[in-house]
Amino acid sequence: MIEEKTFLSMANQLGCKSVKVRPGSELSVKLMCSEEDFLTFASNKTANIFYSYEYPEDHEIIITGKTFDEAKGDLEKLINSLEISHDFDWFLDEDIYPEQYTEESDYEDNEASGDDIFSPFEKELKRVILDSNAQTDIESLKKPRSFMAFYIDNGCLVGIHNEEPKPVESLAETKLYSLLMEYEDVVRVKREEAEQKKDDIREKLKDYLLEDIQFKISTNQKLRNEYARNLWENRRFKWIRDGFDKMFGDYPTNEYFLFIDRVFKEMKYMEKEQ
Repeated sequence: MIEEKTFLSMANQLGCKSVKVRPGSELSVKLMCSEEDFLTFASNKTANIFYSYEYPEDHEIIITGKTFDEAKGDLEKLINSLEISHDFDWFLDEDIYPEQYTEESDYEDNEASGDDIFSPFEKELKRVILDSNAQTDIESLKKPRSFMAFYIDNGCLVGIHNEEPKPVESLAETKLYSLLMEYEDVVRVKREEAEQKKDDIREKLKDYLLEDIQFKISTNQKLRNEYARNLWENRRFKWIRDGFDKMFGDYPTNEYFLFIDRVFKEMKYMEKEQ
């Protein structure tokens, strides 16, 4: 796609006055020709050429809080697996956009400073991201994504429109994924810790069930399902929710009900063996 300086130089040589407008105009007639051919053709029609360029935004080139906020697919899963705080976006952006974080009021929603509430891993990640951003020449990577040039003929916009297909992943997303993958050991440890936590919660729940008379008299499927739902919704037992997968917000999956059933069957088997 033609660079802006080159386009302006070509227009000037042909005696056209170039007027930059905001992107978003719709052509009435779209011509299929090169930029040079368009300018040659348009210079014989009018002296005024209107044009616009669209460029990638900064957060698509360097890693910012928005890169985290808009993460999808594998990148989002990786961020979640590393248990990166939802507040990491402002923690990162306060150094990228310091002008937006100059007043004390900017921190009213944050009860403590970043040094107090973020883990050593998150602080290290922030440092690595800022170093990566510092080595990135934003302007050299800001290639035009869309270019339009037109003249007006009896109220009709006649011109050309070239557009690059938007990449599936931005440069910033690709770089962030690569950086996070360097912390595979952290991911593995956190997964192991999460699984161990689930196992501990389930073992604790099993011990409780085997001592609960209400559980023991839940002798059919309907009673056990009702018992399981009541237990899940009891605020005193909120801790059990971290031991099972959830869906639709905070509702247990079938895994939880199967666990309740399995413990009941184990209890009956042990009673029979005694």
